[in-house]
Amino acid sequence: MDQQRLAYLLEQHRLNRLTPPEQQELDAWYDQLDDPDVKPLYEDGTPEAQRYAEEQARLVTNRVQAKQRKPLFQPWMKVAAAIVGLLGLALISLFIYRNAFSYAKQLPAVVRYEVTNSQVIGSRNVGLPDSSVVILHAGSQLQVDTARFNVKGREVTLTGEAYFDIAHNPGKPFVIKVNDLKVTVLGTAFNIKQAGDSVAVTVTRGRVKVERAGKSLGVITANQQISFTGHRATQETVVAANAVTWTKDGLDFNGETFGQIAERLQERYGVVIQFSNEAIKNCKIGASGAFKGTESLQEILDFICPIVNAHYETTKGVVMITGQGC
Repeated sequence: MDQQRLAYLLEQHRLNRLTPPEQQELDAWYDQLDDPDVKPLYEDGTPEAQRYAEEQARLVTNRVQAKQRKPLFQPWMKVAAAIVGLLGLALISLFIYRNAFSYAKQLPAVVRYEVTNSQVIGSRNVGLPDSSVVILHAGSQLQVDTARFNVKGREVTLTGEAYFDIAHNPGKPFVIKVNDLKVTVLGTAFNIKQAGDSVAVTVTRGRVKVERAGKSLGVITANQQISFTGHRATQETVVAANAVTWTKDGLDFNGETFGQIAERLQERYGVVIQFSNEAIKNCKIGASGAFKGTESLQEILDFICPIVNAHYETTKGVVMITGQGC
């Protein structure tokens, strides 16, 4: 890997913008250069470690450039300097990666999405890197290892209740761990409800396999459910739509102002909604029964904004509503 490419990957890692293929590329480089005899001078991940590594990289680069400017520098010396320089940069880059960024490998970055306020909103939409969508019920939590998700597989951990709409990818099955059960899918939509040691998996579309301790409890399709309590599993036919009515909570708008609706949408989608014009904020909207509960924020705003003669633009998690209003 050349120096320019390595510098780019390290910067993307620092900014938490690495794509899964770039993460694999950086991990492969790191594993190649791994040397158990190299000991960090500072504790992993500290600002001191990063500053030291960056300073050493700058010094090495300056020394190599200074030598290259000398007219009496013989060809064989240039070759030797290039080798030493590249080796030095590789070691320094390794040092940077270990001291400033290796905590991401040692302690995977686990993102926790959580909904706690059942009075204001009953769910929160979570968009995953593979384009899958998860809707969390109140009092529920979803854990995602962002360093590994969608690299070799797709795996999350659920506590509580959630509705999953999974993007199809035969090469990377989607796995949900809940209690000691494992739910595996390729591309489908279903609901999982966990309460204590009880778990119910209900499929609205597609096919799902449920396992426990490596043993299959069953494979279910649309309008089928597997319930597991204690050590007993039960499979039955149900009306799946009844199990996901909760996803509509907070999306039944009947004569509320856009400002009031925006408060709900902020909680549900984890964004900030602002208004350029107070008149838009005070517009009342009637949209009772218009939504199923599985829509994206874009779909909802595409429906609502034309009603009140408004437009929206999203920038870095902030949605700005503009227009003349009703």
